[in-house]
Amino acid sequence: MFTAQLAFALVLIGGPDPQADPDGARLKAGETCFAIELNGQVMGATRQVVRAAEHEGRPAWRIEIHQRLPALQFDVRDTFLVDRRDLTAMRYESDRTASDRAPAQQVRITYGPDFVSGSKTVGETRTSISEPLGRPVHDGNLWGLTFSGLDLHEGARHTVPSWHYDRGLGAFAVAVVGSRDVDTPDGSVAAWVVEVGDGSGRTTTYLIAKADHAELGYSAGPFRQRLGGDCAGFPA
Repeated sequence: MFTAQLAFALVLIGGPDPQADPDGARLKAGETCFAIELNGQVMGATRQVVRAAEHEGRPAWRIEIHQRLPALQFDVRDTFLVDRRDLTAMRYESDRTASDRAPAQQVRITYGPDFVSGSKTVGETRTSISEPLGRPVHDGNLWGLTFSGLDLHEGARHTVPSWHYDRGLGAFAVAVVGSRDVDTPDGSVAAWVVEVGDGSGRTTTYLIAKADHAELGYSAGPFRQRLGGDCAGFPA
């Protein structure tokens, strides 16, 4: 199988599609609920909300992704503002609830045209963040919807410049490795199988609908996310 690690190596030596910006018009406003499975057992849910917004006079998408896995004491809400044209990052906020396993964490990031600034607070310890970027980038925490915006077709591969508050500048290496039919609560959907790497040596496999570029789920190691979770207890 053509892996995302191989795609990452090929784009570094000048393969096709050396750099790509997603098309923000491929996203649609709405709410989606996913079930999160660990080794086949449902452990929690992800609520994803996409809304049209404006940021400093520019059309934007406001994206909220809230994940809850009660048995693992994991509750994180990420909120993104991205350019509605190409999904480049404008602002990122993340709040992780404190648990027996980890202290509370809060991240606040503002993206300028060629810089990033903000802070990360873990428990009582606050760390300032400031870094030049050189160009607009995509937020390294926003995975599925970023790939939904790409031009996907058999054999396609892309490199998407990104920045992450812990890892700094990087890139997503994205490779379409095939297609399959995916069972959803509304019936079977034809999907692209998309492998993604971020330079860490790990890959994640996403399923993106062919017809409307909707994110249908992903798998990474023992974890799997699929449409059809229970988000009834999530705050509005």
